[in-house]
Amino acid sequence: MSHNPEQDAAAYLGGAMREKKSRRFEEHLLECQDCWNEVTLARRGRVLSESARAIAPQALRERVRASVESEPATSPAPRLQWAGAAGLAAAVVIAVVGMLVRTPAPGPNAIRQPDPVAQAIVDFQDRRVPAEGTTTHEAPDLTEIGFQIAGAGSGAIGELKVDGFAYLDATGRRLQIYVADEPFPEAVGAKSWSGPDSPWTASAQGIQILCADSPLRLLALSDRPEVLQAVSAYLKMS
Repeated sequence: MSHNPEQDAAAYLGGAMREKKSRRFEEHLLECQDCWNEVTLARRGRVLSESARAIAPQALRERVRASVESEPATSPAPRLQWAGAAGLAAAVVIAVVGMLVRTPAPGPNAIRQPDPVAQAIVDFQDRRVPAEGTTTHEAPDLTEIGFQIAGAGSGAIGELKVDGFAYLDATGRRLQIYVADEPFPEAVGAKSWSGPDSPWTASAQGIQILCADSPLRLLALSDRPEVLQAVSAYLKMS
């Protein structure tokens, strides 16, 4: 494929490619390290830039900066990430690539969320979970609604210790769930289902958020509202 990685990445991220060419480029990303690097670095630079302009917690800014600085110049294509997803079809990987690079970054006037919520949003956008240690909580089993574990790890979001679990389904829809022993702070703009202790939902930067204390204390994120609806119904949240 004759191409200019920098020019093609800019056109893809900027939405200048037609749908058919965009699909071909997504497939090409899995094989071309130069194009993958251009897309990855461009998106990471955008996240860093927007995070610096927004009034974000210092810990959040440092975490994003460290992620960008530590990223190898020849980072592997997405099919080598999240080893737990190796059994999924190639179409799932392509869909994930599309969602990764097209996720909009927060604007300069973005509302400041509580630290754990803000970090969870950044992690979802960056397609990662904490990786400081092994998990102590059992991952919610969502296979009956089509979601498989694609990554897991423990660490902290803000000052809150969590276990993080990333999921994918066969169509490439993404879901991220954090489980903690302590309550999650309520997001700005959250809407409670029925009262102070009931589950709440919120939307921030194009990402849907669901939080509940029962049957387990969790924070779930997806860019598809129907995904969180399915999760809440399946887990019988109350």
